[in-house]
Amino acid sequence: MILLCNGDSWTGGCSPAQNYNLDNTKTLDWYDIIPNFGYAHKITNPRSKNNYKYYESCLWPKVLGENLKVETWNAGRSGTGNLSIASRTIASVEYLKKLGKKDITVVVGWSSKYRIHILEYNNNTKKYGPHNIRPQHGGKVYKELLGEINENVFVNDWIENILLLQNYLKLNNINYLFFNAFDYPVITKDNPLGHLVDDKNWVNGTIEEDHFKNFILKEFNSTWESNDEYYELDHPTDISHKAWGKYLTDYMLKNIL
Repeated sequence: MILLCNGDSWTGGCSPAQNYNLDNTKTLDWYDIIPNFGYAHKITNPRSKNNYKYYESCLWPKVLGENLKVETWNAGRSGTGNLSIASRTIASVEYLKKLGKKDITVVVGWSSKYRIHILEYNNNTKKYGPHNIRPQHGGKVYKELLGEINENVFVNDWIENILLLQNYLKLNNINYLFFNAFDYPVITKDNPLGHLVDDKNWVNGTIEEDHFKNFILKEFNSTWESNDEYYELDHPTDISHKAWGKYLTDYMLKNIL
């Protein structure tokens, strides 16, 4: 089996919760990072383009792969939204298939429903470029966007991204497990898309839970406001990643594999 994991910084790592080192290189024959994190475009920022900057940290994909004793690839990328996660996962699967990899199992930790990409004018570069809207950052664009749409638009956008990846994986007979890192969509009865999500391959059999964040709360009685040994700057530390990786191992052996 080949294990492919993807998500945002709760999958790929984030400093200071994880050790940041631009000099890191691949040292394990079973654990690697997907080139360019699965992006179709090239990453040129020197602080971002090094795939291996969090390689030495005990992120949950690394813990999960080591526990299952399988070849493991991590495509997790800090700051990415759900559309990026879905498209990069598909590109990563296709990359592994071109390498001749078979029997691929995908595990994805979804990000926030508010993380959407728009084009915004950059006063420094004098060009239009992608801008990643995040709820904690707010700002003029985010507030103007909220003035035009309601919460259901964010939820529907998230579900559409889930369906994109879900249906691709099913079409290609690829085993998978999904979970939410720290946010979740509340699917109302009048939502036209919610019934299309197959929650059988979701942690705890539900899409409506912030699985990783809720696990840390139950396991360590810690929240991301605590800034303790389990969280640093709103991100789970290696201690939390190790525990979550162990939980996913047991869950997958019982329910997925």
